Amino acid sequence: MPPARQGGGKWSEVPSAEDIRALCSSKVYDDGRRIYEAGNIIEANMDRDSVSAVVYNDGDEEEEDVDISIGPGHRMYTDCTCDASFLHGLICEHIVAVLLYMNGDPADFDLYGDVTEETVGSLLAKAPPEQAMSFLTKMMARDTSMLHRFIAEHGLRSEYGISKYEGDLASLYGSADRSGGKITQGLNFGEQFAEARRTRLEGRHADAARMYRAVSEAISGGMDAVSDDSGYYEDCFIEALDGMVECILRERPDHDKKRGYISYLFERAASAGGAGFSKHYRGALEEICSTDADLAFWQELIGAPTADESGGDGLEETLRMQSHILGRQGRHADTAALLGGHYSLHRDICILYLRALQQAFQGAGAPGADECGRAAGRAVEAFPDDPGVLEAAYAATPDKGSDGARVLERLYAITGDWNHVIRLKQVLRDWDGARSGIVERLAESSPKNAVGLCMKEDMPDKAMDVLESAADMELLASYRTKMARRRPQRYAACYAGLLLRFVGSKSGKEHYGRVRDHLDALKELPDGGGHYQSALDRIRERYAGRRALIKELSGL
Repeated sequence: MPPARQGGGKWSEVPSAEDIRALCSSKVYDDGRRIYEAGNIIEANMDRDSVSAVVYNDGDEEEEDVDISIGPGHRMYTDCTCDASFLHGLICEHIVAVLLYMNGDPADFDLYGDVTEETVGSLLAKAPPEQAMSFLTKMMARDTSMLHRFIAEHGLRSEYGISKYEGDLASLYGSADRSGGKITQGLNFGEQFAEARRTRLEGRHADAARMYRAVSEAISGGMDAVSDDSGYYEDCFIEALDGMVECILRERPDHDKKRGYISYLFERAASAGGAGFSKHYRGALEEICSTDADLAFWQELIGAPTADESGGDGLEETLRMQSHILGRQGRHADTAALLGGHYSLHRDICILYLRALQQAFQGAGAPGADECGRAAGRAVEAFPDDPGVLEAAYAATPDKGSDGARVLERLYAITGDWNHVIRLKQVLRDWDGARSGIVERLAESSPKNAVGLCMKEDMPDKAMDVLESAADMELLASYRTKMARRRPQRYAACYAGLLLRFVGSKSGKEHYGRVRDHLDALKELPDGGGHYQSALDRIRERYAGRRALIKELSGL
């Protein structure tokens, strides 16, 4: 039960042990009692409607600030800086310790129940202003809760908090250990993130946004002073920027106020290329630019979109920004025109271009569909071995027949994914007639996947054709089980012939061990016995000067 109250928001009596025990679990109560009995409450103040105290954690010297107050309706409100209270709103052991302190040592508190504003004002009026100012300065420096109430009362909270926050960040970098100009320790931004999160939870979204912004600027500006091979600092930067964006969105500013945020993020994106953070600022812009007015202002900052802009630093980011704006505005043909001269800059730009083509010219027979298919084919030539580009090209190809088949064939050649063959069968009208030509082309670009196609399609002789022309010992050996059973004579002869060439391809103990392994495999093949002895004799004769090889084969 909460302690009894008097009217006017005053403590009438301190809570009993039974009252305190009823507020929490047994474990929390016992932990709080240990803190109280250990004498870990080092500072406590009580006025007419609140109690503030500083409490040492049990077992260490970290401090927690506890505030207990009477609110409207004489309800008791509690707050502590520990995670249990701050993050989860629970009655923690530190709050219990202070309540027990109130119950056990009430004489240690100053209970000014009869003090009024009039009496305080009368006292202040009698004190010289300079002395009163000096006294308040000293008291607020010692009592942070008083300082924070003063700041809040006079509307100074934001400026004080941000100034101190930025100073703490500067001190974090300034006091770090360095060697050769580089910071050697991982800087911990936990306190800064916790303060920004606390400010956000208080509903002060603009202030929290400034805090997160300060962290992101400190990290991006300090990248030259750190080594970030692990990506720790970039992760912290992303967390700070995401926090800033979330606060902006929660603030719900009108367009006029949002223009300031958009300008800031755009300027940072333009200047952050060296640290690799431009893409993150661009992502932030994409999140906060939610209206037509926002997008128009962003485009105004970039400049008019143009398809013939020359290359240079930041061009890729500019193209990504412009394509996002045009896409949000539904101007997909304009996006394709913009990127059409630049898709070879980067595979991501190429994919954006292909997606714009797909959205601008949907389906075979649509206006411009034929040119769309040709444009997709040209884009593929810039990144012919990139599966992402090929998938985007296939989606952008209106005619899924011959044009789409070429893309799917290339995808299978690169990835070996059988799903692409299944799609090929769906788009080709005469799969049986096209299959041999596909195998022949695959044999040139991807023999392994050509053999895989032949085996799936029950074409063992064609598979042997590819294996023989590929002349790849390891590829041939990988099909030993399947091919030796289905084409034993042809496979054994091919295995023996390639083995003779394989022997001379390298030297060294490891290689000669593989030669012996292949000879053993040849001996075990159906129809391989005669080929085995012939191959062994020819190897010994041809490579008689390789003493290590002859020694390796001596037991055969």
